[in-house]
Amino acid sequence: MFSTLLVGTQFAVASFLLIALTVISFQNTAMRRNAFSSIEDPLVLIENPTSMTKVGVDTLRERLSAVPQVRAVTEVMMTPWEGLFITVVKDSPDPQAAQRTAVTRQVGYDFFKVFNVPLLAGRVFDRAHSEDVPAQPPRPGLQVGGAGVGNSAGGASSGAQSSGGPPPPQNIVADRSFIAALGFATPEDAVDKLVYAPTPQFPPGAQPRPPMRIIGVVEDRSFSFFKLPDNTIGAMYALQADLGITVARVAASDLEAGLTNIDAAWKELAPNVAVSRRFLDEIFERAYATYVRVNHLFGTLSVMAFAICVAGLFGMAVFVAGRRRREIGVRKTLGGSTRQMIVLLLTGFSWPVLIANLVAWPAGYVAARLYLKQFSESVSITPLPFMLSAVITLVIACVAVLGQAVRAARTTPAEVLRNE
Repeated sequence: MFSTLLVGTQFAVASFLLIALTVISFQNTAMRRNAFSSIEDPLVLIENPTSMTKVGVDTLRERLSAVPQVRAVTEVMMTPWEGLFITVVKDSPDPQAAQRTAVTRQVGYDFFKVFNVPLLAGRVFDRAHSEDVPAQPPRPGLQVGGAGVGNSAGGASSGAQSSGGPPPPQNIVADRSFIAALGFATPEDAVDKLVYAPTPQFPPGAQPRPPMRIIGVVEDRSFSFFKLPDNTIGAMYALQADLGITVARVAASDLEAGLTNIDAAWKELAPNVAVSRRFLDEIFERAYATYVRVNHLFGTLSVMAFAICVAGLFGMAVFVAGRRRREIGVRKTLGGSTRQMIVLLLTGFSWPVLIANLVAWPAGYVAARLYLKQFSESVSITPLPFMLSAVITLVIACVAVLGQAVRAARTTPAEVLRNE
């Protein structure tokens, strides 16, 4: 009984690790697939600061747009998967209205074309609408580990009321989750509606911030791994000039020539400064590396656990098979076949493994839920990891004891019964 309990405990631990490994692998695969499923061409980020290169954002955009292999150019404030800016918003100007948080992405023209974000309703930022451009740069939020927290959405500040009248609304583009959380039934219903930022508490007596008008609704697109606070309602995009990171979408069919031409264009603009450029997938891989290491860790632990399980089960199989030789001899004398004896022994060894899986499943389910809650986009927990765990542990158990089971089942009755 003790040996059976010990082996069962070992297999319960192995089953738990196998469930965790499967869920982590599924989640990592989904993150990689979702990150680039909608991006058809490589995206090249140029991160040289304008203050050092003296190359204006508009100048760089125009020069890169002239490269034949570059299909579109835009700008972003923060590198995807390396930083976030969080804004507090509410759906009413009432000071007592409930406040929620939203991801705010400061972007340039053609952002949605470069990142291939589908438009669902309304319009996106374009040069034909001068009102899209904010009057002032956004107030910086509190930077913590690459993430920003602030109360400014698109750059209009309380000082925008220089003419004495109320400032015009700041145009924003919202995603599907954002407008759904505000209660709009369809993307079309949200177009031209207003959302509000709370009045700053400092300095005392600050004027209310101008409202934000939704001019368009786009599909959800996540550029971070970790899950945001529960009251985060989605993302909104604000047009901003003079952003620090330029993103060029380069044709995949002629990537090498495109990179050569980009480098040549940069050398013309800033001959004394080396271009600092990265591919978007390089940035993703760098941020993704932590989750790959977790996957490898659980894989190593699973292999070690199964090695211990096999050793324990093999020792128990040698012991049990020796004790049941007389039983097998009697059964074969009464007409039992070798095949029936093998099935009998394997069934006896399988029960502790099955019970171990049933014990490990609840713990595996709870651990999987806790792990997946960390991500902005997580996979669903299906029966597949638990079924795989049961099948793999049973197969390993049967392989571990098969040799001893066959050896015991082939025992001839005369060998064990002649001394009885």
